[in-house]
Amino acid sequence: MGMPEMDNITLFNHRTHVAAAYVSHTFSKGNWTTREGLRYEYSRLNAEFPDAPQDNYHRNLNDWVPDLSIEYKFDWAHSLKLNYSTSIHRPGISYLNPAIEENPTSRSYGNPNLSSSRTHGITLTYMQIGSKLTFSLSPSISFSTNEITGVQFTEGDIFVSTYANTLKTRSIGLNGFMQWTIGPKTSFVFNGNVSHNRYKSDELELENKRWSSFCYGQLNQQLPWKLRLSISAGEWSGGISGLYGYYTGNWFYNLGLQRSFLKEDRLTVRLSADRFFHGKYASMKSYTNQGDYTGWNKNSFIMRGVKISISYRFGSLKARVKQTDKTIENDDLVGGSKQGGGQGGQQGGQGQMGN
Repeated sequence: MGMPEMDNITLFNHRTHVAAAYVSHTFSKGNWTTREGLRYEYSRLNAEFPDAPQDNYHRNLNDWVPDLSIEYKFDWAHSLKLNYSTSIHRPGISYLNPAIEENPTSRSYGNPNLSSSRTHGITLTYMQIGSKLTFSLSPSISFSTNEITGVQFTEGDIFVSTYANTLKTRSIGLNGFMQWTIGPKTSFVFNGNVSHNRYKSDELELENKRWSSFCYGQLNQQLPWKLRLSISAGEWSGGISGLYGYYTGNWFYNLGLQRSFLKEDRLTVRLSADRFFHGKYASMKSYTNQGDYTGWNKNSFIMRGVKISISYRFGSLKARVKQTDKTIENDDLVGGSKQGGGQGGQQGGQGQMGN
């Protein structure tokens, strides 16, 4: 492939500066424990066009992110915890870039006026810890009124695509976990969830909602000659994908056998098989409905297989390094690079964009 003509290339530089601070407070009295936290993040995104400085732009974002938890311990084995948290998604450079890309039938551009979206989450968790049975149940709700979403509309015969803070999301769900010691050599673990999710845009007069679920279970059995057998299976039902579509789910199962050797069981060999009674391929479908346009896409992938793994542990970790409870990571970016980040971090890069 030949090199593109220089007349069709625009040099483009972008940098993202992020600064953050976090404060938290914990209070305990009797059976009650509370923790309050507040994080502040400042980010500045710069975009520069060396060959067209008149197109330069920047965006300053200021975000306050609080969280709160209240826990009551009935005794050492039973507790109830209410947690409120918020999360933010900052728009990336590609979502903010106002440069217009067009052809005879379509036009697309970013929106430099986007702000960070904010999601609120509330979770109530009941936990019981026992010598034989440990389990937890967690009903939850999360919602946002200003998520970033793609916006599509027509101007005459031209199909236009851009972005806006107009998406409303809501998810109501129930999560469960169980760990059961059936016998001295037998144990069972299960976790799963079910939720109802909704995406809505008042501006576009669109709504998409759907139930989704996931479950996973694993049975472990100690056998003679230091062998360990594990049988696991799971299923996910699929879910919603934005305003315009949804995707189907799939299921899986696995059989594994492992044994450890040498002093202190340093060498471990494991043989496992996935979906060995079914076809080589599994598939998932995604569906899209955008007014006059309806489409679907099918992805097939290999799930049946047999594999062997060998691991060797060279030493024992006798020292533990204390880590802070909170770290600040620049992992809440949408529509742009996620590399770099961190407190006071800077991202930079130079690339080429076609006109």
